[in-house]
Amino acid sequence: MPTVSNNGVNAAKRKLYVIVLRDSTIASTDRAQGAIVRVTSTDEAVEVVRFATSHKVPLAVKGGGYSTSGASTTHGGILLDISKMRKVIVDPTSRIVTAEGGALWEDVDIAAGQYGLAVVGSTRNQIGVGGSTLGGGYGWLTGEYGLAIDNLIWVKMILADGRTVTASDEQYPDLFWAIRGAGQSFGVATELGFQAHKQDHLVFAGTLLFSANNLPSIVQFANQFKALSDGKQAFYFGFTAPHLLDQSAVLVVIFYNGTRTAAEEFFSPLLSLEPVVNETNMLPYDSLNGMLNAMGTVARRKSLDGFNITLPLDDAVAPRSSLGGSNITLPLDIQLVKSTYQEFDRIIREYPEASDSALLFELLPYTQIVKVPNDATAFANRGPYYNVSSIFRWHDSQLDEKIRSLQKSLMDRIGAVAGIASQADYNVAVKGTGIYANYAVIQMLKLNLTLTELNGNVAMVGSSYGVNTQWNIAAQGLKGLKYFFSFLTWIPIMKLHTLAEFPPSVLELLVLSSPGLLP
Repeated sequence: MPTVSNNGVNAAKRKLYVIVLRDSTIASTDRAQGAIVRVTSTDEAVEVVRFATSHKVPLAVKGGGYSTSGASTTHGGILLDISKMRKVIVDPTSRIVTAEGGALWEDVDIAAGQYGLAVVGSTRNQIGVGGSTLGGGYGWLTGEYGLAIDNLIWVKMILADGRTVTASDEQYPDLFWAIRGAGQSFGVATELGFQAHKQDHLVFAGTLLFSANNLPSIVQFANQFKALSDGKQAFYFGFTAPHLLDQSAVLVVIFYNGTRTAAEEFFSPLLSLEPVVNETNMLPYDSLNGMLNAMGTVARRKSLDGFNITLPLDDAVAPRSSLGGSNITLPLDIQLVKSTYQEFDRIIREYPEASDSALLFELLPYTQIVKVPNDATAFANRGPYYNVSSIFRWHDSQLDEKIRSLQKSLMDRIGAVAGIASQADYNVAVKGTGIYANYAVIQMLKLNLTLTELNGNVAMVGSSYGVNTQWNIAAQGLKGLKYFFSFLTWIPIMKLHTLAEFPPSVLELLVLSSPGLLP
């Protein structure tokens, strides 16, 4: 039986009594927060989904709980918490790893490592497997094996009507197409099957810390990285503000899937710079993904739908967080990198409580990624560029708007000057959007959603902090997609459009996924 906790819900009762908040009541965080239902099995999760659907109760799903956008919280509705579903099963013969939807990458790494195997997963092992995979999934092994979704064999999902299906290339291929890249909107993923790869040897990896005067040499190495790499390497560099220095420092993260000798030769231009801190070493792969966890503390206080939700002992537990993304192409201009460092350092000096923030240029080889066409899955971020991420953390809620604005400005400038936006002849439809959904800041009820034609396909498109975020519930006609999980927010789409504006396939989707929404 699911465990229910709620301001006004008796956990001993079998039936879920949930307060349904209408649009007019969402504006007040003093209202009841709805219910949190912690489940331990797919069958229990099905009960919750069916209840939410039949009663039109807003529903959100929490797996690893890493989201900084409020995607794993809901104000006034039901939070379906699957974080107790963390079982991982490894078949060493077929090299298939099966993970429950609430598992963390740490669970997968350790389980697979016992058999000398590894799965392409997140570079931070405290992130949930489900959400990070269905958004795409970049990892240290991406240079050799592509994205997590490129190694995804099947997913067991609960659809909006409560049905449980297994989506794969053979079963529900339209749904499988959609969930690989935009999967958080199509159902509750309770089980995922991955193709693992042999990884029975140590890797060379770790972090380096440099003073800012080393930036020119570091950028020079970055500009040579694509030509030097054969896919077995990864290289991050960016900015952080360690307490041991009086100014922001340059953080470098290196990875080499091979011997120490080969790794030290490859990264010798960096290692010879005499870093302030050198924490590189030979590591087992199943411990590798813990080295960046400190940069990705899971926030207990989230922002959802433009309103703050304060949890008990908020500031004592963890800071407020905002995750942002952009993209770059090589070669990088050293003056841009220097000015970005100077702006980052200025923000930290002006707002010292944000000193745990970081910005990273993430150079993961994209050769394997771009081998898969952009229309092969709903993941539309396959192109000749690299991701940039930033996570800003602070405590004072009065700084929310200011720090997010500064972060947005910083990331927008990087993309405009060094990303695909700077290339006049860049074809987004062919080469990728440059937007990694897992790094896009999304506030669901502030998206101004529209259904429109995008590259010949019907797509749901929204604007979030000025960045177009594509949620491919589309190509409806070609894929026959019918599984949109829209009751996550119950956005009143029909108030924005007339029936005549919707293609027949989209109308069918709305009827199946949102019964009662149409007039």
